[in-house]
Formats: sequence, C-alpha cells, structure tokens
Amino acid sequence: AGEVVLKIAYDADGKPTDVKLVADSPATSKTLIEASVEAARSWLFQPEVVGGRALAGTSVVPICYVLQVIGTNRTRGKCDWKAPGHDRALDNGEALALNPAAKLLTEVAGRTL
Repeated sequence: AGEVVLKIAYDADGKPTDVKLVADSPATSKTLIEASVEAARSWLFQPEVVGGRALAGTSVVPICYVLQVIGTNRTRGKCDWKAPGHDRALDNGEALALNPAAKLLTEVAGRTL
C-alpha cells in the first residue's frame, strides 16, 4: 500500500509535458513512484478554454495504492493526503486542478498502474 502525489503539467492538447512527485508527498516506495510517473505520462487532460483557445495547465493528482486481501473484502492501506489549504482528502479519482476548468480525461480508478 502507498500513496503518490504527482504534479502534472500538460500542453494545450491535454498531453502531459512534465510529471513530478509533489515535494510534500507521503513517504512511499520508489517502485510505486516510478510506476505512477510512467502511467501519468500516458494520461490525457481536458485543458481550460479561454476565448476559444485551449490553455496549457497543471494539476496535482494523488494516487492511492491499497492492497486487497484475496478472497475477502478487507483492504490494507489508507490514503488521506490533503492539498495545502484544503481541509479534506481528495476523493478516489479526483484531481486538484491548478487551473480552474482542467479535468483528467483518462479513467484511472480501479486499474492496475
């Protein structure tokens, strides 16, 4: 189990141009970080549109890895990273857009990264 928080810059087409680990991310394994960065490079974002033109932007995306015990409903691990200035953890599949209208278009919840 573990949690990785990425800062992802993307171009006006929504394609990631830079993927970095957020400085205050929870401590986790190097393997989970590398897998998260690699997966995020293939994602697609919906950029904010201003005056009919799409804009490059940046989003912060927490990725939660939880282990499920085979044959049971029990899980191990909990993700509760909160963005600075926010009082709640982001929900599963939710990203913090640093540009107000940006959205992550790639479905990642429930998939193996």
